[in-house]
Amino acid sequence: MGYNLTMKKALLLSALGLACFPKIERYARGDERCWVVVYSDDLRRVATHLQAETFRMIQTPQPESLFKLNFVTPEEFQKDWRGYKNVIILATPSSQTFNLYLSVFPEPRQGLSEKKGGFVRDDYVIGIFSEKEEGLYGSLTAITPILKDKMSERMMSLYSRLAYYPGRNKKFAKAIKDEYGYKIDLPDGWSFVKEERDFLSMAKHNPDQFFFIYREPAPRALDPKTILDLRDELTAAFYDGDYSLRDMVEVEETRFRGNPAIAIWGVWQNDARVAGGPFKCIAFNEGGRFYMIDMAVFAPEKPDKLQYIFRMEAFLRSFEP
Repeated sequence: MGYNLTMKKALLLSALGLACFPKIERYARGDERCWVVVYSDDLRRVATHLQAETFRMIQTPQPESLFKLNFVTPEEFQKDWRGYKNVIILATPSSQTFNLYLSVFPEPRQGLSEKKGGFVRDDYVIGIFSEKEEGLYGSLTAITPILKDKMSERMMSLYSRLAYYPGRNKKFAKAIKDEYGYKIDLPDGWSFVKEERDFLSMAKHNPDQFFFIYREPAPRALDPKTILDLRDELTAAFYDGDYSLRDMVEVEETRFRGNPAIAIWGVWQNDARVAGGPFKCIAFNEGGRFYMIDMAVFAPEKPDKLQYIFRMEAFLRSFEP
């Protein structure tokens, strides 16, 4: 009798102890560029429009999608896709997605809404709502630039975590500051390759990733051809003959540290080493100087090469002249 009473007390105390701990939620899962788009049949036209507006392929040289969109119904979402890092919900009051939308955004608001931790810890949910399907479809073109900015910011945030997962290299960051005068919050794992007066190059292996920072004492016109010619001059000199394939170049206007900038996506090649891969070059002017930040990858065995460009960009955006 005494033994049984003791056991009952122990089990009760154990249960009470467990009750004191908060419920543990799963962390969000999935690829950093994967977006789960929840729609219903009555919103199929809107979903198709969204796919067309956000679709972008980048040559690496194999084409890779910037964003990977997976379109699912509310039932499919609850069964297989709940818990993914990035979610977009398309909704109207009459759509089958409306209850799911309300579970994250209890007060419907016309246009775009956003929330972190909508379904699981650390996910990011975007809701796009309108009273009618026609309104949702019609507003999508105007919403798309904001939506793509939100998607890109989220992507950079996630890749930043991966970039800094090994830790931060404060020793090398200080050496760069002392030598060049600019700051980089540098992750661990990077090694110096070339160190010239106005040119710094670093590399990392598994797979091979490398970046350089180049500067000039006066501003330059941000003309894509001129910038690409300059890049080829630098890579020919410092990367033993690398050059860009001009028929695989894509240019976009962007901003870097609040400055007008151009970003050039392309594919580099080295005939002597029989090597090549994707690169992204960002050029801008600040404080009376010209800067070029270039990121490149050699990973023929990797089907997803873009992720390594974005990991570099995530920490190189910490650059401060």
